[in-house]
Amino acid sequence: MQKRNILERENLMKPITIAICDGNSRDAGVLEEYVRKLLPDAEITKLTKSHQLLNRMTENPNQFQLIFMEIEFEEENGIWVAQEIRKVNKKVGIIFMTKSEKYYRQAFEVFALQYLLKPLTYEKIEKIFYFLDSNVQRYSDRSMEERSVCFRYRSRFYTIRHSEIQYISSSLHTVNFHMEDGGIIHCRGKLCDFEDQLKGSSFLRCHQSFFVNMNKTMGMKADGFIMRDIVVPVSRTYMKEAQKQYRNYLNEKELFTK
Repeated sequence: MQKRNILERENLMKPITIAICDGNSRDAGVLEEYVRKLLPDAEITKLTKSHQLLNRMTENPNQFQLIFMEIEFEEENGIWVAQEIRKVNKKVGIIFMTKSEKYYRQAFEVFALQYLLKPLTYEKIEKIFYFLDSNVQRYSDRSMEERSVCFRYRSRFYTIRHSEIQYISSSLHTVNFHMEDGGIIHCRGKLCDFEDQLKGSSFLRCHQSFFVNMNKTMGMKADGFIMRDIVVPVSRTYMKEAQKQYRNYLNEKELFTK
């Protein structure tokens, strides 16, 4: 990877607001130094206590676009803090930092963007921000409007954000949107009716009767995608393409950097 300031690209990112929450002041200082090399204009807030971060997010849920957080605090566990943050902000990027691998599964249950093992290196942080730069619309003020699925059903018009949907199923001419909060929204139709609205998004067609939101997956088995409380099947017809797209998705996101 060629090392250069990622802000030298033509499509510049607006200053990003970042919180670094780590009880180890040395680790926090090193991380801040790395971030400032990559994003000199970033607005960085350093916090030493997890409850400080939680209080700030409760008072103003949108003040940070990206959070670097240690997991093992003397007071609240970082995973619990992230769960509380998700109650007020489902979009903020959360990156965990820790010396242990034991929280890995829990971390992605709160939809962490990344899980970093300490000690941190410049290369690890560089990879993260190259990912952010290539997906700048997710973190920029220029695109607060998320992509949505729109449809009319029983005289009511629905607009559902992609980020709220875990997966979509179809049965007997009924399309079912399985929501992140556990609810299900129904409408008459077929999955193919929504292909244009899902094209180029995080949704992957894995079965004649299923679309899965890759951002909500916890992994892939031989026969399906592992979700929070279900395995969404992958049929033989879609298997090769599903594996290819999911592999590309994981490579791009680099879920676990060692």
